[in-house]
Amino acid sequence: MSIPPCDTRMLDQLRNKALVAVAGASDPLIRQQYVDLAQSYAVTATELRERGAAVLPSPNITRMPWRSVPLWVTNDR
Repeated sequence: MSIPPCDTRMLDQLRNKALVAVAGASDPLIRQQYVDLAQSYAVTATELRERGAAVLPSPNITRMPWRSVPLWVTNDR
């Protein structure tokens, strides 16, 4: 029994959006996050085409940049 072809257009669109974000990111850590995201979309789309099923991997938390940012809402008066 053959596996019917899977529609991976949504994953391809998400990958392309991540690649556009790579080009627009000035911070190397943010750029790497988008590269990883684009790569995970590509791998997932390939698995869908080959096997008919895939699980989108969770993001690598060790590569996420953590920075202090100003709060938009505070309880300061």
